[in-house]
Amino acid sequence: MDGRIRTSESLHQALAGDPTEVVEVFLQGPAAAAACRLLCDLDRAPFPSLQRLVLVDAGIEALPEWLGELQRLQSLVVWGNALRSLPDSTADLCALARVDAGGNQLTELPEPLAALPTLQRVDLSRNPLRRLTATHAARIEVLDVRSCGLTALGADLARLPSLRELSASDNEIATVSEGVGELSGLRRLDLSRNRLRSLPATLASTALEILALWGNPLGALPAVVLQLAGLRHLDLGHCGLSHLPEGLGQLRALAHLDLSGNELGSLPQDLGQLPELGWLDLDETPLASRLDDDDPEEVGATLSALGIPSPPVEHHE
Repeated sequence: MDGRIRTSESLHQALAGDPTEVVEVFLQGPAAAAACRLLCDLDRAPFPSLQRLVLVDAGIEALPEWLGELQRLQSLVVWGNALRSLPDSTADLCALARVDAGGNQLTELPEPLAALPTLQRVDLSRNPLRRLTATHAARIEVLDVRSCGLTALGADLARLPSLRELSASDNEIATVSEGVGELSGLRRLDLSRNRLRSLPATLASTALEILALWGNPLGALPAVVLQLAGLRHLDLGHCGLSHLPEGLGQLRALAHLDLSGNELGSLPQDLGQLPELGWLDLDETPLASRLDDDDPEEVGATLSALGIPSPPVEHHE
């Protein structure tokens, strides 16, 4: 055995051998369900050196309380089970850096995760969260809450001050709290396929570089977008836009702009002031019919065909 358990047979062998050799358990699917039950029914942690625990699609309804004994555990992946909570002892996992608990029955951000000193990445996608709640100032840097039935991103956002990336696409989000302004280190925000019509002005206090708003019924570009000076990637596809204001030229770092699927009959002239713009998608817009080749990467030719001077070439010494 190489220290990794991937079958029911190797689990039985490890339980009969030296438990300190095991660093990874990877059990997946219905075929591994019996092995997962055996593991979870043990009275205490069987493998003290375990660094990665993966129990996926195995119908697990509860994790054992001995989980907190795994002081070297760095990654916990329990995707696609029937978990409604995580054991309280999860709070004792002092080395845990990643939790993937997507596709379960969790209704809130598990409280034991909030105070973990090393936790950086949490995936709770496809859980019936309804609300994003955080009871403590969690140190989480990357949070995935896609397809969770969320209707709003509330004031609890301010309790996640370390957040750098938030994926919240495919929900029913209609409002984003002003508390988002407390996330000064936020660099990536994906709110695609929600119900947003506006964004809070406090978003300007973040460090956003990537903003995805595809498929929201915005109707007009939120004014705060023009204040995101560090923005490199802006996705406004299928947002019900018929007009873009002057001011996009202020976003000097912008390299990727998706305007596909909107009713735009013209573009602001100051798009020609964006020296880094290397991708401009106008597919499924009235403007596309005026272009010989709607290639998003041919930005200079696209702007020229629409009567907009191409971005100037910057010379660096």
